[in-house]
Amino acid sequence: MEYMTTNNIDILGLAETNVNKNILRILEHTVQDKFKLYFTTEEKKGTGIGFLVKKEFAIYVQQFQHFEGRIDFIDFYTKKKKIRIVQAYINVQDKEKPQVKRLYKQIEHWTNQCLDSFVKDIIIMGDFNTKWNEYELLDASHWRHDIFNYFKKHFIKESTSCNIDLMLSTMDSKPQDVQPTIYCYDEMQKTDGEWNWDKFNKDISEYLDDPNIKLTTNKIRGINSQKQLNQLWNLFRKAIMHSAKRNIKQKKKKLKWNRHPLYDSDLKRDLNILKGMLNKIRRAKLDFNDRSIENRQKIITHITALHRRKSKYINATYEYKKNMMDTFIQETNQNYKTDKKKMIKSVLERPHTSLSIDKVYKNDNNEDILYTEETEVKEQINLHFQMIAGAINCEKDLSQHPEWQDQYQPKHDV
Repeated sequence: MEYMTTNNIDILGLAETNVNKNILRILEHTVQDKFKLYFTTEEKKGTGIGFLVKKEFAIYVQQFQHFEGRIDFIDFYTKKKKIRIVQAYINVQDKEKPQVKRLYKQIEHWTNQCLDSFVKDIIIMGDFNTKWNEYELLDASHWRHDIFNYFKKHFIKESTSCNIDLMLSTMDSKPQDVQPTIYCYDEMQKTDGEWNWDKFNKDISEYLDDPNIKLTTNKIRGINSQKQLNQLWNLFRKAIMHSAKRNIKQKKKKLKWNRHPLYDSDLKRDLNILKGMLNKIRRAKLDFNDRSIENRQKIITHITALHRRKSKYINATYEYKKNMMDTFIQETNQNYKTDKKKMIKSVLERPHTSLSIDKVYKNDNNEDILYTEETEVKEQINLHFQMIAGAINCEKDLSQHPEWQDQYQPKHDV
């Protein structure tokens, strides 16, 4: 828990906990103010697994499941994101092969639930006791790497970390809905005013002098590993940000996105995933001349997957068009009540144009007259369009005005 606080960790996956029910109750009572535990109670060697979650994130937990004390998952549902985190500890010794096969199959099942729903991102992390780089260098497949074959087939990407053995994810690493905070350091004074550097430096010193932190020179000189350096730097960075939030004027900047909101929608992401899966299946090398049972099964599997993905793609496309139509109808109905001009613009099949006239010249008995007053301009324009091609407010004979015949022909495209 101290490690989580020091390193700003909100969700921590743990394995080989070997926690029984009594110890779990004590732990839950001890940390209940800040954390919530999601643990299995297993006492066999190498078993016991779970998550330690900060209380402010625990409200988003949808479900927690585990299997044979070696693997588990936790689902987080927020307004904008649904994430499944799978934690694993797998002993891939030959004597444990039957259990490993069961664990692999269960991980695949949990992962398929996410891939088939197209609404959840998934993170798979933990200790598989086998290395991804070794798997990629091998010419022949080994049963230990069956789970890696599955990950590779389903576009699950590998990322490594110094804190865990392996992490794989379907998530896009790009940040979303970023609203940057601007620290107005250029408005700071040295000593005077509400925002000054003396207060800023004083708060940093007081923070680092806290008995629980005590970042002294000897402590810095005693660094002998990358891990210690990272921990102390996180403390120092936290001290700087703590003081900056209190002593430097800030303002939020709202980012403006010019792209359509559907571009960032779950529907757009689902369609991209479907397209990628279809392309993957199409690129599969199928030998229709090979009559072996194994190859026939491979062909059947790929054709079935193709039809299944195509069906899901069609359904997703239909939902997209239906949502667009519903949105258009709702906007049109609303505009009919509140803004009829906007409604007309929305149904035009051509760009809406407008004409602004601020002055009019009129030739009257060989004398040019300039009209600039708004009322006079409107009056002259009205007279002009009433008098062209014939008398005012009467049936017009266009045979005498061939230049206007096309202008007054019925429009079949409207």
